Amino acid sequence: MSGKRQVQRGRKTQKPSRGKGRGRGKGRPASPLRKWTKRLFIFFLVCSFGATATAVGGYLYYAHGLPDYNSLRDYQPPQTTQIFARDGSLIGEFFKERRTIISRDNIPDTVVHAVLSAEDADFYSHKGLDYMGMARALYNSIKAGRVTGGGSTITQQTV
Repeated sequence: MSGKRQVQRGRKTQKPSRGKGRGRGKGRPASPLRKWTKRLFIFFLVCSFGATATAVGGYLYYAHGLPDYNSLRDYQPPQTTQIFARDGSLIGEFFKERRTIISRDNIPDTVVHAVLSAEDADFYSHKGLDYMGMARALYNSIKAGRVTGGGSTITQQTV
C-alpha cells in the first residue's frame, strides 16, 4: 500500500511526515527564527499602521481651517496710505504694516540673490520643499535638545 492512503477504522489518515519539505508537521514546534521573523513582521506592520494613522490624523487636524491655496493668487496685503501735497511732495503716511508693492522688474538682481543666499540657497533646485534641510534642522534640534533653527524654504515661509 505504498503511495495510497491507509484506512484505519473508517477514517482516512495520511502517512506521517518525515520532517523533509518546507511545511512543519502538526505538533512540531516552529523554529525560533521563524517565530521572531513573524513577530518582527507583525511589529513593523503595526508600526506602519500607526505611523500612517498619525500622519493622516495630523494632516486632517492641521489642514482644517486653512484657506484654499487658490486664494493666494488674489492676495492683497495691507499697504501704506500716502498723503501728498498739491505739488506732489509726500506729507505723511498711515499704516499698520509698512508695505509698498513693487513689481519684480524694480528689484535689483543683487537683492534677489542676496535674499536667496541668506534664506534659501537651493531655491532653484527644489520644488518648494527642501527635505534635506528639514531633516538637517530636525537632527540639529534633537542633538541640541531644543529648536536650533529651521529647515523651511521661502515657499514654506510665504504660504
